[in-house]
Amino acid sequence: MKRVLPLFFIIFIDSIGLGIVYPILTPIFLNVHQGILPPTVSIVRREWLYGLCLGLYPLFTFLGAPLLGDLSDFAGRKKVLIICLLGSFVGYLLAGLAVYIHSVPILLLSRIIDGFTSGSQPIAQAAIVDISPAHKKAANLSLMLLALSLGLVFGPMFGGFLSDHRLVSWFNLATPFYFAALLAFVNVYWLQCFFQETSSRAGKIKIKLARGFEVFAAGFKHKTVRFLAIIFLVMQLGWSCYFQYISFYLVRVYHITPRDIGLFFGFLGIGFMIAMAVVMRILVKYFAVKHIAWVSLMVVTGGLLMTYLPQNYLYPWVFGFIIAIASALIYTSMITLFSDQVGEDRQGWVMGISSAIASLAWAIMAFTGGTLGSLPAVAPLVVATILVGASAFLALMYANQLRGLSSKNQRM
Repeated sequence: MKRVLPLFFIIFIDSIGLGIVYPILTPIFLNVHQGILPPTVSIVRREWLYGLCLGLYPLFTFLGAPLLGDLSDFAGRKKVLIICLLGSFVGYLLAGLAVYIHSVPILLLSRIIDGFTSGSQPIAQAAIVDISPAHKKAANLSLMLLALSLGLVFGPMFGGFLSDHRLVSWFNLATPFYFAALLAFVNVYWLQCFFQETSSRAGKIKIKLARGFEVFAAGFKHKTVRFLAIIFLVMQLGWSCYFQYISFYLVRVYHITPRDIGLFFGFLGIGFMIAMAVVMRILVKYFAVKHIAWVSLMVVTGGLLMTYLPQNYLYPWVFGFIIAIASALIYTSMITLFSDQVGEDRQGWVMGISSAIASLAWAIMAFTGGTLGSLPAVAPLVVATILVGASAFLALMYANQLRGLSSKNQRM
């Protein structure tokens, strides 16, 4: 537990910085009076820039995370984590400056820097695998994702409240970015003082910007990783479509405020937290990890349908909570299965693949912002339902192809 705790704190603070962005990006681009765009900019242009800003982060995560994951296998987890956190510090400072001076190019640059150096989560996952015996791997990964969930509870709430000038006169849309920069700086200090290196190997690694594409392709060439990669890609396309556009749906259909958006994402974060702290730890004692993933995919598909079929403001909250719990179970299960497909010396590589797949899926869905934004508000949720349902079907098809935990004696 002592070795896991520093990683828990690193992910917790990092996820606060990530979650803090979601309640404020929508008003930054869509609010005519508070945002950074002139009032004369059309709604189509605003939605396109919103999608671009969302998409740059996961796109450059796709490019950077596999490279950083490989680098952490050779140079050590600690050094690369410090690089990631310093990148976040610089990126958030630039984002705050961009909002203050109303500069879209600087804001986009900040998202590029943040995205490229956002490898802390897969590297922390690899570090946890380094120190976890086989029978505790899923439980320890769920603990790390509990930290992520806690950050996703507080991050959006901080974003909503720190941008509300009605609470404190000097709060504005830039304040959450400065707060996130401060957290990243604190995280660097914590990492330097308390984190002990878990893995490093002598050797050289060739640094290439296209490493993300190479690692992504390599994942589909590996026999057992390929099946899981296909399922995970389709699932992440659906999940990212829901997560990135549910605020659009709530704003357009129910006209909620940025603070309400922050509370909604915080509510989802509580669902993540319950899944990681309680539900996953119980389920892995009785069920195979791949079975947990498949059933959870079915639950998310049903929850998405119930989010928008009844026109009732309560339904997105109730079923969003259920979706959050099931999605956390899916993610933990799939990360564990990714880890099970390779040996101990390739954990950074395979975690880089999982991060690359997720990042590419989020980038694809973010860049469709202009198109989806011009369709009825329910359209992104319909797309999300179809994609998650398809991933459940693929999981059922490919279940027997995956290595991993399939009998009671092997369950964690």
